[in-house]
Amino acid sequence: MKVHFHVNDTKPRARAAKSAVAEIAARLGIVECGGDEADVVVALGGDGTILNAVHLFAGTPVLGLNLGGL
Repeated sequence: MKVHFHVNDTKPRARAAKSAVAEIAARLGIVECGGDEADVVVALGGDGTILNAVHLFAGTPVLGLNLGGL
């Protein structure tokens, strides 16, 4: 399975979460790739980041992991 992890790079918490999740995924044999090649996009962030991923990667399933505070 190929996964793209989408985050708002201006948010340190999101970058840290991406690193942790990508490390676990790699141990499970999941390949990290660019969004255009992905079987699924994992959006790590708040509502805006998740909506942005849905917009950018239309047609690719998006799994949202909410890191937002609202």
